[in-house]
Amino acid sequence: MNLSKLRIANHKVKVINNTWCYEYNKKLFEKLNFKNLQYNKKFENGTVATAIKLLKYDIFNTVVVKIVDEYGNECLIDYSGIQLI
Repeated sequence: MNLSKLRIANHKVKVINNTWCYEYNKKLFEKLNFKNLQYNKKFENGTVATAIKLLKYDIFNTVVVKIVDEYGNECLIDYSGIQLI
């Protein structure tokens, strides 16, 4: 995945592997300004959403992405679990 493209606000992505979702991670939820800091349900595979913000996650040496679906639901996912569309 070309992460530089995700830096563009409102870029559309599709969830291709929802096992990369983080349902519980208050620290990351706070850093990425999630509305619900306790729990955010993982999106189903095939869900189209908008990438809002990226964050380097040093603990796992990866990048996580805050994505939001058309209904305003938020999801935190590793970049490995999404595809640019």
